[in-house]
Amino acid sequence: MISTALHVLAFGLITGLMLPWWGIGVAGFAAGFWKATTAWKALGAGFSGAGILWLAAAGYIHLKSGGILTVKVAGIAGLTHPSLLVPLTALIGGLVAALAAVAGFHSRSLLKKS
Repeated sequence: MISTALHVLAFGLITGLMLPWWGIGVAGFAAGFWKATTAWKALGAGFSGAGILWLAAAGYIHLKSGGILTVKVAGIAGLTHPSLLVPLTALIGGLVAALAAVAGFHSRSLLKKS
């Protein structure tokens, strides 16, 4: 599962340079299709790999902007505490990649049956 999570993280870095936010789903699908051995491991690897990546990215942006951007986006999103935005970002990225990784795993299973 760790190698699959690292693949999600690496693919996510690459797709993040070329695609919008949904590129993490492409990365999760590819890793789930290529590396996952079970659906549960695909789910965990997709969530942890993308969650760590998006947590690091959101934390970096928060620190580089001095928290100003986090406060403004949290205000737009209606969050009472701007500090919730960073883990919420990681949660969203993790869920997108986790579901995509499970879809990738099941797609490979369907192709094997054919």
